[in-house]
Amino acid sequence: MEAPDDLNLNDTSQRKRSRSLNVLQIVLPIPHLEASPHWLAIARWVPQVLMVAWVLTLPFEFTKLYFPNQAFEVSRVVLVLCLAAFAVQLVVERRELRLPFSASTIGLALLTAYAVVSAVVVGSVPGVRTAGAMVAYLLMTITLFNLVQTQEQHRRIWSALAVTAIILSVVGLFLYLTNSYIWNPPNAG
Repeated sequence: MEAPDDLNLNDTSQRKRSRSLNVLQIVLPIPHLEASPHWLAIARWVPQVLMVAWVLTLPFEFTKLYFPNQAFEVSRVVLVLCLAAFAVQLVVERRELRLPFSASTIGLALLTAYAVVSAVVVGSVPGVRTAGAMVAYLLMTITLFNLVQTQEQHRRIWSALAVTAIILSVVGLFLYLTNSYIWNPPNAG
């Protein structure tokens, strides 16, 4: 099997591109601000750290019990921070926003748009909250699509997910051994 004509592995930029995932995408140009090298380094580093932190906190929905306001969860706080850091990176450095272009992505966007319109038209407060969460997770998907491009970045995210699974297993084992619950069973009242 021959390599494609446009792929010359002797060229370093071509090799870098060959290691990233090839996905059909739409690229939107973003106006940018000039920033010092110090701020550029921060704009590159913070989203990468927050992205791993978000993956690590995904399964911990029970953390909202420990906040004074029951609407907050650690994973959602980290999600908002990650979205904000990516927005700063877009304006300071990236200069473009890549959107995945596939049938599943279009379906997800249409479903999210339907949920938002439906919740607003009906005026359901829980529906608006759910639609807001759907929009936030859709934006996070776009953020991950833009930040996780190489195999090394994918390895980092999958490693964080594996650590999360191990932590959840330990928490589950502890709860089982102590006969306690994060949530009360439905028949416990």
